[in-house]
Amino acid sequence: MFTPLCHLAMFLSFLFSIPSVYALLIPTTYVVTGASGRVGSIVVSNLLNLEADEQKGLKVIALSTNITKATSILPPHPSLSILPYSLTSIPTTQPCTLIHCSSDLAKFPDIVRSLQGYSRFKGRARRIGRYVKSRLLRRSGRPCDLPPSTSTSTPTSTSSIILLSSAGVTRPSWSTTKSKRYPQSHDIPIIRLNPGGVLDRKFESEEYVRSSNIPYTIVRPVGLKSEDVWPPGRPVLTQGDYAVGRCTPSDLAYVITSSCASESKGWKRQGLTFEVQTLTGYPRPRDGMENVFDILTLDGYGLNSDDAGYGFVQQLLPG
Repeated sequence: MFTPLCHLAMFLSFLFSIPSVYALLIPTTYVVTGASGRVGSIVVSNLLNLEADEQKGLKVIALSTNITKATSILPPHPSLSILPYSLTSIPTTQPCTLIHCSSDLAKFPDIVRSLQGYSRFKGRARRIGRYVKSRLLRRSGRPCDLPPSTSTSTPTSTSSIILLSSAGVTRPSWSTTKSKRYPQSHDIPIIRLNPGGVLDRKFESEEYVRSSNIPYTIVRPVGLKSEDVWPPGRPVLTQGDYAVGRCTPSDLAYVITSSCASESKGWKRQGLTFEVQTLTGYPRPRDGMENVFDILTLDGYGLNSDDAGYGFVQQLLPG
C-alpha cells in the first residue's frame, strides 16, 4: 500500500516535471547587466511592459556599476530590483535568463559559471527527490528501481543566456581569400582597426557561452546609431557574420525582448546566433519576431544558402 506521503512525493515529482507548471509556480526572473546603458535600460523597460502585457509575475534584476544613474533612468516598478553589477547579485538557486548587455566582459566567465552552479544545484535536488521517492516505494513494498531520466527536452526551469555581442567578431580571422570575396563586409574601419582587440574578446565570450551547455541566444548588432541619426524601423536578422549597416538601440532592445517573450512560451533555444540591422522606414512585423526566429538556423547545423535567402526575403514581406 502506498502511504499518503508516497502519493504526495509522486504527485510533486510529476507536477514539477511539467515545464509550464514549473514556470507558473516559479516566476521568470530576468537579470540584465549594463542596465544603465543605452541598450540595457531599454531592455529593462521593455521587460517591465512585458510583465504587464504577457508574463504576469516576472521579476527583473537590473545590474549596473552606477546605481545612482540606473535609479534615475529606470522606471520605478514593484517587479524591478536595481543591484550592483557583481557576482553576488546573480540568482544561483532558481532559474533565470541572463541578458548580458554590459560592455565589461571581464566578469562574464564567472557569471556563466554561477549559472552552471544552478544547474548543479538542480541536479542535486533531482537526485535527492529520486532518493526520497525510492525510499518511500521501498517502504511500501513496491519496486524501487527508478529508471534514469531519458528526456532530451530543455524545460522552462533551465537558466539561459542572451549575450549582446557584435557583428564582425569572426572577420579579423577571415582568410585572405574570404576577405577579398566579401570586401564590403571585411574592409570597414571596425574590422581593420579592431581597437584593443574588442572583437576578439567578444568572440571569446561567445565561445565561452557555447561551451557552457546552457541554452543561449547570441545577438550581434551592426553599428549602433541613435534614433536622431538613424531612424528606427524593422529589425532584419541574418546569419553567417556578413551583415553591415546600422541598427538603433530601440530596435536592438526590441529583438532581445522578443527573444525573451518567445522563451517564456515553454521552450528555450539550445543555441542561436544572428546579426541585427535596422531597415529604416519599414514598420516592425505586425505579428512580432516569433516567425523570424523560427526560420533561423541553430548553431551547429550548418547554414544553407537557400534557407538563408528564403529567411531574408520573408522578413521583407509587408505586414
